Amino acid sequence: MPIEPSSRSSEDMRRQEEAAAVLRRVQMDSAAIGGSSLAQHDRVETDPDDRIEVLGKRIGRILGGLAVMVILWQLVSVLFAAR
Repeated sequence: MPIEPSSRSSEDMRRQEEAAAVLRRVQMDSAAIGGSSLAQHDRVETDPDDRIEVLGKRIGRILGGLAVMVILWQLVSVLFAAR
């Protein structure tokens, strides 16, 4: 049973519209994923007038930096102690 040319073109049009919608959703999702999740969270959630929140973020960032330095120091000391 052959498909009529007019129905084929309407099917193609429907598929093209569906594909365009999928591409728009992917583009929106990739834009959200492309940025740093910390930067997005910081941009949305930070209230500069809330001093406790600002202080908590500073403390967290300092402790996070110290933890990274300790881990790197331990890694380097273990690697060079094996030689």
